[in-house]
Amino acid sequence: MWEKNGRYDILAWVMTLVSKSGRQTHEIWFNPETGDQATRCPWLRKLPKREAYVCRIHDMKPSRCRDWRPGSRSVAAEIGCRGFDP
Repeated sequence: MWEKNGRYDILAWVMTLVSKSGRQTHEIWFNPETGDQATRCPWLRKLPKREAYVCRIHDMKPSRCRDWRPGSRSVAAEIGCRGFDP
């Protein structure tokens, strides 16, 4: 999806791992400059002067992110999650 849509800025944060058999797997959110795994999502940004966050790739976020649910209402409110369903 990202390649099809020319989102090489997102793809830069994906690490491709190749097994001995040649099978590829992809792991997300590895810093393209250092190769280190990000400690938090590089696309989540805090809104200025607010206690809320926004996803900068909402329309293109991976299933891992679409399927994630916050553990509590307070976390949902803090990160600006649109819904909370425990």
